[in-house]
Amino acid sequence: EQLGLPELAALAAGAHAKNAALPVIAPGAGAGLAMTASGQPDPDWRDPSEAARTGRWEARAGVVIQNSSETDFKGGTSVDVASGAGFVVGVDYNFSERLSAGASLSYDNKDYTAEAPGDDPGEIFELKGDLTTLSLMFDGTYNFLTGPLTPFVSAGLGWSSVDTNIATGPPDVGCWWNPWYGYVCTSSQDTKSESGFAYEVGLGLRYDINDFLVADGLYKMKWVSFENADGTPSYDGFQMNLGWK
Repeated sequence: EQLGLPELAALAAGAHAKNAALPVIAPGAGAGLAMTASGQPDPDWRDPSEAARTGRWEARAGVVIQNSSETDFKGGTSVDVASGAGFVVGVDYNFSERLSAGASLSYDNKDYTAEAPGDDPGEIFELKGDLTTLSLMFDGTYNFLTGPLTPFVSAGLGWSSVDTNIATGPPDVGCWWNPWYGYVCTSSQDTKSESGFAYEVGLGLRYDINDFLVADGLYKMKWVSFENADGTPSYDGFQMNLGWK
């Protein structure tokens, strides 16, 4: 049976009504873009294969494992530093799925032994103690992938300060009157410290657990320009972080 013009018109009208009820898909949808019914990009849509990092802040806390090291200073003093542990806190902003920048503050404590030459030829003094390191670094990070699991590289600049806990003078004692305990006295003592410009690079692996939690681990190498050091000492270690975004 052949269809006449009225029947064809009715079929066309029905097809048009069904198409109008379907969501609008623009040519850009095939490239990973979702469109609204008006044909405009949907600002709330994101590629499900990405980790939702873009435009978000991250706060993190972690542990630092420093390897042993040896540093030589001008005048013949050498310092052997044992491995040690510390902690780090930081914040980052994700400019995209791949690129972020931020700042971190780290602290660690390590034992050391040192040999310092005396005034007489061949005279050597041996020292033992513990030193504390405080570093403020400003880092940039590049993620190689946009998915939840990605390797990354990082680089940073900042400042490091090392306190040897070796006294440089007599203690200062201060006392005051406490109405409940009487006189209370405390003492403080200046110690030898070194500080200098620092720069570092790192290589690691990151995993976005969900939209709010992220974990990463990395290996870092840091150089510190101590004024009295013989050259630029380098220090390396591992860092493991848990972050919130």
